[in-house]
Amino acid sequence: MNTLTTNMKQKVEALVFEKEGRQFIALGNYALDFKKDYLYQGMTKSGQVKLGDITSYSFKGSQEEVQTRYGKIYDNKIHAEGSTFIERLN
Repeated sequence: MNTLTTNMKQKVEALVFEKEGRQFIALGNYALDFKKDYLYQGMTKSGQVKLGDITSYSFKGSQEEVQTRYGKIYDNKIHAEGSTFIERLN
């Protein structure tokens, strides 16, 4: 497990962008040519990235669920747990 360094934090935060008043980070799918936006929820002391996986559904109005997922950093990449989304840190 990596420990959080200033350099890693800066590389991750360089990927963060704002949309609709919230911070997001886009991770690419290693098997297909597209990216998925995750809600950026900060970083843990152990060097993991907290990602919000947003699921929208409609039942008597629009609602949103956010499931927290963790992105592990190794090989200079963020790997979202339980998915095929990876993004290289520059």
